[in-house]
Amino acid sequence: MQHDVEPKRIRRWLVPALVWACWPVVQAHAVSVTGGDLELEFDDQGRVVAVGVTGRTLQGASDTGGVAIRDVTHAGSTTDYLLDTGFEGSLELWEVPPESEAVNITLSREQAYEGQQSVLFQVDASATEPQFAALVSGVIDVEPGTRLRLQAMYQAPRGYLSENAGWQRSIYDPGFHAVNGLGLFWTDGEGTLDPAAFQFVAPFAKQAAAWKPAGAECVVPPGVHHVRVAVVARLDPWFDLESFFVDSVQLFESGAVVEPVVGSMTAGADGLTFSGVLGPFFVEALWRSAGDAVEVSGHVSAGDGRVHALDLVIALPVDAAGWTWPDSAASSRTISGDNPIPYANDVSGDIQAYLPVSLYPFGGVHDATSGVAASVPLEPITMNLVQYDAARRMLEVVFHFGVDPGVGKASAGFTARFHAFPPSDGFRGIIDTFASSWSDHADWFDSPFDGTAYRSFDVGQFLGKDGATASAEDDATQTMSVQYTVADLTIPQVCPASETPPSLEELLALIDERARSADPEEAYYYTWVAQQVGTDGNGDPLLKHIDQKAWTGDWVEGVLKINPSPAGVQDGMHTYTATWKLAPAFDATSDPDPSWQVAPSTLDAVQLDNFLAAASLDTAPERLEHATQSLTYSMKDYTPGLPQAAGMYDYLAWLRGWLDDNVEQPPVRGILINWKGLGITNGTLPWIDVCASEVADAVVGGQYGSGTEPWAEFDPEILAYKRTLAFHKLRGMAFQGTGISREDAVETLETALLYATASGFKDETRFLPPFDLESAGELARAYNDLVVDLYHARWQPLTRAQVDGDLALERYGDPAEKRFYLVVHNFGDQPVSATVALDPDLNLTWTPSVLERISDTPMQVGGTAPEWTVAIESLGPRRSLMLEFRPAGTGCSHVGAPNALVTLATAFLWGLLGGRKKSTRRGGRR
Repeated sequence: MQHDVEPKRIRRWLVPALVWACWPVVQAHAVSVTGGDLELEFDDQGRVVAVGVTGRTLQGASDTGGVAIRDVTHAGSTTDYLLDTGFEGSLELWEVPPESEAVNITLSREQAYEGQQSVLFQVDASATEPQFAALVSGVIDVEPGTRLRLQAMYQAPRGYLSENAGWQRSIYDPGFHAVNGLGLFWTDGEGTLDPAAFQFVAPFAKQAAAWKPAGAECVVPPGVHHVRVAVVARLDPWFDLESFFVDSVQLFESGAVVEPVVGSMTAGADGLTFSGVLGPFFVEALWRSAGDAVEVSGHVSAGDGRVHALDLVIALPVDAAGWTWPDSAASSRTISGDNPIPYANDVSGDIQAYLPVSLYPFGGVHDATSGVAASVPLEPITMNLVQYDAARRMLEVVFHFGVDPGVGKASAGFTARFHAFPPSDGFRGIIDTFASSWSDHADWFDSPFDGTAYRSFDVGQFLGKDGATASAEDDATQTMSVQYTVADLTIPQVCPASETPPSLEELLALIDERARSADPEEAYYYTWVAQQVGTDGNGDPLLKHIDQKAWTGDWVEGVLKINPSPAGVQDGMHTYTATWKLAPAFDATSDPDPSWQVAPSTLDAVQLDNFLAAASLDTAPERLEHATQSLTYSMKDYTPGLPQAAGMYDYLAWLRGWLDDNVEQPPVRGILINWKGLGITNGTLPWIDVCASEVADAVVGGQYGSGTEPWAEFDPEILAYKRTLAFHKLRGMAFQGTGISREDAVETLETALLYATASGFKDETRFLPPFDLESAGELARAYNDLVVDLYHARWQPLTRAQVDGDLALERYGDPAEKRFYLVVHNFGDQPVSATVALDPDLNLTWTPSVLERISDTPMQVGGTAPEWTVAIESLGPRRSLMLEFRPAGTGCSHVGAPNALVTLATAFLWGLLGGRKKSTRRGGRR
C-alpha cells in the first residue's frame, strides 16, 4: 500500500513544480506591443496574457484574451428545448392577453410547416383599423445571463405582411403592440404579464410567400428567472383581412460558445504575426503599434469548403467588475460582477432579425484610474459589435462573418484597434482617442464640400427646361440645388388607394409588365434595376412596403430594397442613375438649350433619400460572388449574406467617381443623405458630405413628439450619435408636423442648435396661425446664421467645460483661435438655473468676455483664471444658450440673433445657411 500512496503524493507536487519550472521559459517567449499608454503582453501561443495602461497592469480575467471564434453555423439546430411546439394539440396551455384586439387566433389544418396543424392569426371582419393580438406560452424557467434563441416558422397567404417597422430603433423597442413577430415576457414565477417587461426579439419579415424562418438571440436580464414566449400580430383589414400562419415555435439555450484560437506568434519588423487554427477555421493576424493605439488586422478563412457563420472575437482580458461602461456621452452603467451579461450599445444590423451591431464604432471601460477602449475602422464595411462581456471578463470586438466558398468568399478580413483613454473624460475621451487614432483618414471626419456656402436648400429633379430654370434661380439666391435620387426600386401607382393592395405575386407581375414598356427609361428601370433587388434565403425580393403614403396621394406604392452590385459587374442602378438622373440634370443646368432662354447654372449636389432606412441582408449568389466587402450572416437562420451597407458603400464610391469625372470642376459637388440607418450607416460616411435628416413633429404643444408620431430621430441619444459620426461635416434637418406654433418652432430650432444642425420646415408643415411657413423660414434662417459660426469653429468631442443642473453641453472651437462657443440646452420640462464652469484643461490663456448669441446679450463672467464661470438664470424647457467666448476687450459678434429679428425676405424649404461664396475646391476621394 505504501508503494501505491507515494506516487499520488509525488503527482500532487510534481505538476505545480513543473509549471513553476517552465514559467521562466514562457516568460522568456512573452512579447508585447505598445501603442501610446497601452501595452499588451502575449504568450508564445498568441494569447493576450496581460493588459497595461500607463504602467499599471490591469487585473485580468481567468482566461487569456486574443483571438477567439464562436461558430454559429448550426446554432439554430438543437433538441434541448425549453419550449418546442408544433401546435398539434390544443391551445389550452397558451394565453391571449386582455390587451389583444379584434384578431382571431385559431388552430388550422390549412397550412402546416410540420405535422398537421399550425396557428392562424387573422384580423376580424368587423375591424376597420389595424388590430393587435398576442398568443403567450406558459412560464419557462431560465437563469440570468443565459443566451437564448427564440425561433419559429411563419407564412403569409398574400405573400407579405403589412406591419413591420422599417427603422432599426422603433422595430426593436416597439412596446407590446407594434409589429408582427416573436417576443419574450420576462416575468415572475406566477407568469404575470407586464407590457413593460416585454422584449421584442425577432420580426416576421414582410415578404413571406412560403414558410420562412424568424429568429434571433437574446440574453436573460439580471435578476430574471422566468420567461414566457409571445407570438405577436399587428394585422390590417385593408389587406383583404390580413392573416399569417405560425408553426414550430422553439426556445432554447444557445449551444454555441466562444472558443480561443491558439497557435504561434512570430515577431517581425512590422509587428507580431499570429497564426492559429480552430476546427475548420484558420486565422492569421498582425498585432502592431499604430501610433497611440495597438492594431490587430488579418483574416479568418474556412478550409473545409463549407458554408459557415461565425463570430470572430478579438478580446483583451480585463476584470472590470465595478468599473463603468459608458453607453454614450450622457449615459453609463456600472459593471456588476454578479450579473454576467454583455454590456454594449447596439442596434440591429438586419431589420429582419436582430443582428447586434454597435451604434458607435467604438466603446470602452474605465475606473477612476484607467480607461481602455476598442474601435473599428469605418471602412471596409463589417458587421461588428464592441462590448464588454462580463461573463468572460473581456473587452471585445465581435465581427459577425459569413463565409461561402461556393461564391468565392471563403475568408473575411478584420481590423480593430485598442487604445487607452483618460478615464475622467469618459465616453467623450473614447470619441477623442478614436478620432486621434484614425486621424490619417481625413474623409471620415471632414469634407471639402462647404455647405455653409449656400443660403437655402432645394431638392428636386433638375431635368429639362424646368430644372434648368430652377437651378438658375437657385444660383441667383445662393440656394443649394440638389438632384434627388433614391436607392430603392420604387413602383408608383400600383393601384388606387380605394382598392385592396395586390399580393406579392401580383406586384412582381406588374414589374414584369412595366419592363415591357415602350418607354426606354421605364423598360430599363424595371428590367435591369429590378435585377439588383435584394433577396432573402427563400429567394423572395426584399420588400420595404406596399402601402399608401403621404406622398403617394390616392395611390398605393410598392418599394423593394436595392443592393447594387459593384459598378461594371452588370447593368443596373449605376447605369440607370447616370443615364436618366445625373447626366441629363447636369447637362440641362450647365449647358441649357438656347431655346429655353435660361442662363447656365451650377447643380450643386446629389441626395440619396431614406438612406439605409430598412437595411437587410442580401443572399443573392450573384451579388455575394461579386461583393467587394466581407459577408455577414442572418440571425434568422445563420446563412451568409451581404449587408446592404456594403452594396451602398460601393454605390457611393461609384457616385463620387462619377461626379468627379463627369462634372466640370470646380466646384466640388456634394453627396447628401437623408440619414435613416443607425450603426450600419457608419461605414458609408467617408463618402458623405452633408449628413441630413427629416423629422416629423419634433416639438408639438411644448413637448418632444406629437403623441401620434414617434420622435425617435429627434431623441437626444440619436441626435448626439449623428453629431458624433458626422464630426466636422455639416448636419442638416428638415422638420414637418401638424399644429406647430412659433414656440414649438423655437424649441425645435434651439434643440437642433446644440448639435450645430442647420434646420428648416418642409412646405407640408401645418402651423398654428398666425405663425406660418414664411415666418418659420425666417426664424430658421436666423438660427442657421448661428450654425454657420458653429460649423466653421468645428465641433469638439471634449467639452472641457461642465454645467450643473441636468443640462446638455457641446463645445465648438479652440481657445487657441481666440474664440470658441459653448451651447447649453435644457431637455427637461422645467426651467433650470445653473453654472457653466470652464475646465483648466481648456488651457484658456486669456480673460474671456461672453456674449449669448441667441438673444444678443452680454453675460457676466465669474470665477478666476483659468476656472472661469458663467451663471445661467432660468433656462426654459427645450431652450438653448449659445455662449461665445472671446478675449475681453475685443468685442463679440452681434449678428443673427433670432430673438432680435425684425424681417427677412424669403421663406425656404430647408433654409440652410447664409451668405458665403461657393467652394472652389476640387473633388475626389478625400
